[in-house]
Amino acid sequence: MDTSDVNDVRGKFMGAMVGPGEDVVLDTSKAVLLDGMEVCLVGPPRDATSEQDLMLAMRLDGRVNRTDDRASIMFLLNEDGAAAIISELLDLATRIGPVFATNLMSRLEALQAEKSSGE
Repeated sequence: MDTSDVNDVRGKFMGAMVGPGEDVVLDTSKAVLLDGMEVCLVGPPRDATSEQDLMLAMRLDGRVNRTDDRASIMFLLNEDGAAAIISELLDLATRIGPVFATNLMSRLEALQAEKSSGE
């Protein structure tokens, strides 16, 4: 990964969600606008005894809103973290409505087909 355009933006990016349910107010002034991501399997520790010791790495990249700064943030998670992210996104898609949920599932299928064909 070329990090030449990634600035040190620690403490400069953040966002806030305030409020219950559908009455959420967002402060996106310093949110990161996602434009790239990578995921990989992090090898188990040398003393690993099962698949429970496996971790996933997910790096999210983007431009900090209203600036030219870029952010690249890596998250480490296990199967519980991955399931929680997927579950939240699918639940939100369902609450948005059937057209959005159908479009999302179609896009997921297309992305999987692209990966399977090596594109």
